[in-house]
Amino acid sequence: MAAPTPEPVLDLGAASPTLLVSLAIVTAAGLLALASLVKLPRSIMLFAGGVGAGLLAGSPRDALPPTLLLGLLLPPLLYSAAVRRSVELVRELAGPGLLLGAVLLVATALAGAGAVAGLAPELGWAGAALLGILASVSDTRLADELGHADKVPRRIAEILEAQSVVAPVLLLSAFLIISKAAGGAPPSAETVLRTLLADWLGGAVLGLALGFAVLRLRGALDTAPIETALSFATPFAAAAAAQLLGIAVVTPIIVAALVINRGGIDRRTGATNSSPEARVIARNFWREAALLLSSLQFLLSGFALPGAVAELGDTSLAMPALLAAALLAAAQLAVALITPVGARGLRPRLVLAALPGRSALALLIVLAIPETGADGERFLARDTVLVTVVLFVVGSVIVQWLFLGPLLRRLGYDAPDPSAKEQAAAVDRALAGADGRDAGAVAATRLRLLKLRRAGAIDDAAALDGQDRLDFARCARARLEGVEPQPAQSN
Repeated sequence: MAAPTPEPVLDLGAASPTLLVSLAIVTAAGLLALASLVKLPRSIMLFAGGVGAGLLAGSPRDALPPTLLLGLLLPPLLYSAAVRRSVELVRELAGPGLLLGAVLLVATALAGAGAVAGLAPELGWAGAALLGILASVSDTRLADELGHADKVPRRIAEILEAQSVVAPVLLLSAFLIISKAAGGAPPSAETVLRTLLADWLGGAVLGLALGFAVLRLRGALDTAPIETALSFATPFAAAAAAQLLGIAVVTPIIVAALVINRGGIDRRTGATNSSPEARVIARNFWREAALLLSSLQFLLSGFALPGAVAELGDTSLAMPALLAAALLAAAQLAVALITPVGARGLRPRLVLAALPGRSALALLIVLAIPETGADGERFLARDTVLVTVVLFVVGSVIVQWLFLGPLLRRLGYDAPDPSAKEQAAAVDRALAGADGRDAGAVAATRLRLLKLRRAGAIDDAAALDGQDRLDFARCARARLEGVEPQPAQSN
């Protein structure tokens, strides 16, 4: 039986989704500014603000339907991350890299699910599986925010990158399978395999088709705002097509983003298929979109927490807290015990376990768990899973904020990795003499950057920095000369 809750100060139960989304965006922007002023991690400030709003409004359970959350936030969130990655990165990670990322994810998920099954068998197979999967996803967002991500060797960064490439594909597909079967019997191995193959193969074909279609259309346009609007619509087009075909949305979105990223520059001539202005606007738009979307996840999870805690009823909050601690320990231990390729000794293992925090993507997914199971009855484990994941992710953020810096210093990673300076110097040499005046010289410089990236001399971040600098130079030169910057055309 749910515990009685006080009357909300601000009743949002009858508010429209449009009003709630507007309030969430405004609140997130205000809390981001406040976090910057008081020098607190953005994630903690947003979560605390969400909890405060949830207490004031009573956390109405039907305020933001799960389908709205997934449909509105998930496509741009996936696209904003994938569009900043290159095909060269996927090629580098292909084989052992991606396999290692998958092994780390599966091992973490199994360790987490096993810990939950042992501590709380009443959650059933679905609750344990959901918690294990959600606990396996990590990212280096907070480490980047705190300025620690550039202090680890490039090999460790590549292993973490492999996990981030594999994670969304495995997580979303597994989540959809489990959430559909929750409340009933576990799906058979044949059903799981058939669903995964349909999602991955069908999604890859759909993503390729959409990516090439968008490239052709963008190449025919010559107006930067329209190209940016098309870029914004791309992930939603992929999601809509995937839902019409009955497959998961994640693979087509990621594949389309990779195709568009690769096709933006002709690999033979260095010519671009869109203007420098459009490229600058689109990249900056997706950077800011990624910040806002990740902020909304922490804000909305904090908003949902008071209501979920109240729905636990007679169940003590101690159990979700215990499960969150067990999941955090299981996740770190599973990663630390699996020796990655090229990372020997205790120090790299500790860094691999400590540097990535639990991903904010888990917060969005847990908010989208349906209220009812496959049997039509209410999914009783939902609130426990929601509270546990929120405590798990936020607890991971707090632990990293307090202890990651001292741990890295203790392990000897207290200065930027030397390879970062080497990559910056390589980019500077490639850009030497390219002032944006001559389109042919700019195209040749782009080819030099691509060659460095293919050779592994620079990573995605350095390559994107070089391309950004070229686009800014072209835009600045065009404005000085009073002309509209146009894409360099292939011969």
